[in-house]
Amino acid sequence: MESPSVKEKWLRLHEEKVIKDRRHHLKTYPNCFVAKELVDWLIDHKEAMERETAIKVVQKLLDRSIIHHVCDEHKEFKDLKLFYRFRKDDGTFPLDNEVKVFMRGQRIYEKKCSTNMEGVEKIRPERINKV
Repeated sequence: MESPSVKEKWLRLHEEKVIKDRRHHLKTYPNCFVAKELVDWLIDHKEAMERETAIKVVQKLLDRSIIHHVCDEHKEFKDLKLFYRFRKDDGTFPLDNEVKVFMRGQRIYEKKCSTNMEGVEKIRPERINKV
């Protein structure tokens, strides 16, 4: 059996309400998780066998800028009641040149496909009438 991808795990975290809007001192922090709850979730779902391993896994996500503290105050992951967020959820994921080039290519491709599809939709009724 193939293990779930990172995207599938991220989706499960949302579905299981580990990632959700949270309030602290009258401020709402959208799409975030409590560090301690994420560590518990990783252990409960057999993604890590023990707390220390789960903390190391999450620290690697932090080191690679996949997650961050909601106020960017903690560079070291702390297994406490602190809010962290996936950069994907707040649009701050850093893009290197390779990713930017890929995304530009993807946009061009999608635009080309949608332009071609519009042309196909316009041509099809005429062809159907001629046949």
